[in-house]
Amino acid sequence: LLFSECVGSNPTSVDSLSTT
Repeated sequence: LLFSECVGSNPTSVDSLSTT
């Protein structure tokens, strides 16, 4: 769960899925 990596992408799907 990479919150700081998904903080500006998809806060709802804070997972390895949204590591864009």
